[in-house]
Amino acid sequence: MTISNQHLLKLCIQHKWFTAGSNKQYEKLFKRNIEPLPLTTLATILWMFSTGWKKQDILDILEKEAF
Repeated sequence: MTISNQHLLKLCIQHKWFTAGSNKQYEKLFKRNIEPLPLTTLATILWMFSTGWKKQDILDILEKEAF
């Protein structure tokens, strides 16, 4: 399962994920996501830079949104 960078950005804005990340870290996230990343790894990265979220909750949303 994968998720495009465009959709990932939309989800980050919608759910206020990665708010503790800098612009440079956002660039790194999107570069890594092109590989593509396993959703569990992506959820971990998002969780590390997000406040008030459980990693599993992020993963659950990613699994629903991925194709």
